Amino acid sequence: MKKLILLLLVLLLPAGSACTNQPTGTEPSATTSAQDLGAFVRQLDLPANLTIAFDPDQVPSVPSAAAYSADKILLDVAAAKKELLRHEVAETKAYAEGPWFRTGDSSLAEYLCVYQGIHQGGLTYTLVRDGSWLTTRLAHVICAEPGPDDRSNIGPFRDACRKSAFTSETDLPFMDYADARTALLDKLRSLGFPKAQIGETYTLDLDTIRAQHEIYRAEARAAGLPEDAWPDRTWSEADTCYLFLCRQQIDELPVFGLSWQGQAASTSAAGDPMPASDMVACWTQDGLASLRAYGWYALGQREPDQPLIGPTQALQVVLDDLGGVILSRPTWLASLELCYVSLPDRQDGDGFRLVPAWVAGIGEAYTRPDDDEQTAVPYIDYTYAVVDAVSGRKLSR
Repeated sequence: MKKLILLLLVLLLPAGSACTNQPTGTEPSATTSAQDLGAFVRQLDLPANLTIAFDPDQVPSVPSAAAYSADKILLDVAAAKKELLRHEVAETKAYAEGPWFRTGDSSLAEYLCVYQGIHQGGLTYTLVRDGSWLTTRLAHVICAEPGPDDRSNIGPFRDACRKSAFTSETDLPFMDYADARTALLDKLRSLGFPKAQIGETYTLDLDTIRAQHEIYRAEARAAGLPEDAWPDRTWSEADTCYLFLCRQQIDELPVFGLSWQGQAASTSAAGDPMPASDMVACWTQDGLASLRAYGWYALGQREPDQPLIGPTQALQVVLDDLGGVILSRPTWLASLELCYVSLPDRQDGDGFRLVPAWVAGIGEAYTRPDDDEQTAVPYIDYTYAVVDAVSGRKLSR
């Protein structure tokens, strides 16, 4: 992504009025395929400062899909305890999020919270060995969040915590990747989760863990952060793991996992954020060592199938929207994906509608006003344009 930003900066043009996005005489079809999208993109005349950064020939689509009513899933507490906890419960608490349990002692402990209260749709489980929380340690090594890799560009950290530093689907000594993947999906089914899709996966091997941690320490030291922010650590094979970023799958499509701003954002100081849905799991030599899941859905009524617009028509909606503003900063379309998105049911008050939609990830590079122009490294921000795949109407702000 750094190469992309440098290229954008080199090609930076004076901001002006938007160019025509679609050649005269062409009208995108609602049934266009990925091949049609590739041809369409290659003939675009884009506005200044805007580029396409995804491969248009690799954007899958389906011709039709159904919307669903839904509620946040409520997992069975007894089943979660049976499937996850390996030792006797030593302590129980009732939190606003839901029932909480601790097992074990200072040498090996487990923590489980099943979301039944103010948070619903999942749980958190962590195995802690010798008082060391693996998730805390790995936070200095990898950004275990879905989305573009350069979302980890926060403050002074530019190269630390890169997901791309790790390989995918390669084997670790304690267990083959394929076996760990199967074991995780079996565990999720036994817990009562609906069908899951592995959205991203990374193999955290010992050599790369150590290298990434040194990068983290060097960047923190260079930024003048206090030493307790970049502690020296001793890493071992016990820290190696498979990292799985999962999404709920409905029919042939995944549920979009990141929050985005709805149409009513201009009427509220807090905006109108649409619900997020996430799952992150770590599989170590101890088995499942960490699982965090929230915002997963139990499906209700299935509406009749509807024909969907294709990726070309969806992209045109996004380009028309971007063409109405002057893009003063380097901006790029990082992704285009057909997903289910969650919309709060305003009539029901508690439920949701899951509707098929095209989601475009829009990246933007900027520098803060108080940064030194000679040494400033661009910050990167992402927003998401969401287009109803049935009506073609833009759902996001």
